[in-house]
Amino acid sequence: MITDHLRREGLDQDTLEAALREHGVAELSDVEMAVLEIDGSISVVPVGGTTKHVKRPPLKYLRHQ
Repeated sequence: MITDHLRREGLDQDTLEAALREHGVAELSDVEMAVLEIDGSISVVPVGGTTKHVKRPPLKYLRHQ
């Protein structure tokens, strides 16, 4: 996980971990790639898996002030 990138996008580790759980991923080590999409959703590719897209609220609602 690259915390500088999360911070730059206004996200924190708890938000990322919540998105991973929504994708059925329990451990960060089980993720090959996670992508913050332009619509604010997070796409997750589990190790050895395929992309699964879960609709999320717009990013402005996820940003921490």
